[in-house]
Amino acid sequence: MIDHARTCKGFVEHYLGRSWTSDDGLPESETLKAESRLGVNLPDALRTFYLSVGAVSVWALS
Repeated sequence: MIDHARTCKGFVEHYLGRSWTSDDGLPESETLKAESRLGVNLPDALRTFYLSVGAVSVWALS
Protein backbone atom coordinates (compact mmCIF):
# COMPACT_ATOMS: atom_id res chain seq x y z
CA MET A 1 0.00 0.00 0.00
CA ILE A 2 1.22 3.52 -0.84
CA ASP A 3 2.08 5.80 2.07
CA HIS A 4 0.71 9.03 0.60
CA ALA A 5 1.75 11.18 3.57
CA ARG A 6 5.35 10.01 3.32
CA THR A 7 5.37 10.66 -0.42
CA CYS A 8 3.89 14.15 -0.02
CA LYS A 9 6.26 15.07 2.77
CA GLY A 10 9.15 13.89 0.59
CA PHE A 11 8.23 16.62 -1.91
CA VAL A 12 9.25 19.26 0.62
CA GLU A 13 12.68 17.77 1.14
CA HIS A 14 13.23 17.07 -2.56
CA TYR A 15 11.97 20.34 -4.02
CA LEU A 16 12.58 22.80 -1.20
CA GLY A 17 15.73 21.26 0.26
CA ARG A 18 14.50 21.26 3.83
CA SER A 19 12.71 18.98 6.24
CA TRP A 20 8.92 18.82 6.36
CA THR A 21 7.15 20.61 9.23
CA SER A 22 3.54 20.50 10.32
CA ASP A 23 3.18 24.11 9.10
CA ASP A 24 3.48 22.78 5.53
CA GLY A 25 0.06 21.14 5.74
CA LEU A 26 -3.39 22.67 5.92
CA PRO A 27 -5.37 22.17 9.11
CA GLU A 28 -7.92 19.37 8.84
CA SER A 29 -10.64 21.88 9.70
CA GLU A 30 -9.88 23.66 6.40
CA THR A 31 -10.30 20.50 4.34
CA LEU A 32 -13.52 19.66 6.17
CA LYS A 33 -14.89 23.15 5.47
CA ALA A 34 -13.99 22.84 1.80
CA GLU A 35 -15.65 19.43 1.52
CA SER A 36 -18.77 20.77 3.17
CA ARG A 37 -18.87 23.86 0.96
CA LEU A 38 -18.38 21.78 -2.20
CA GLY A 39 -20.63 18.92 -1.10
CA VAL A 40 -17.97 16.28 -1.81
CA ASN A 41 -15.60 13.98 0.03
CA LEU A 42 -12.02 14.28 -1.11
CA PRO A 43 -10.27 11.08 -2.18
CA ASP A 44 -7.88 9.87 0.51
CA ALA A 45 -4.75 10.66 -1.53
CA LEU A 46 -5.87 14.24 -2.24
CA ARG A 47 -6.90 14.79 1.38
CA THR A 48 -3.49 13.56 2.52
CA PHE A 49 -1.80 15.88 0.01
CA TYR A 50 -3.62 18.92 1.40
CA LEU A 51 -2.99 17.86 5.00
CA SER A 52 0.71 17.26 4.28
CA VAL A 53 1.74 20.05 1.93
CA GLY A 54 -1.34 22.15 1.18
CA ALA A 55 0.08 25.25 2.85
CA VAL A 56 3.36 25.27 0.92
CA SER A 57 3.47 28.37 -1.26
CA VAL A 58 3.79 27.65 -4.96
CA TRP A 59 6.30 30.53 -5.00
CA ALA A 60 8.56 28.45 -2.78
CA LEU A 61 8.82 25.91 -5.60
CA SER A 62 10.23 28.32 -8.18
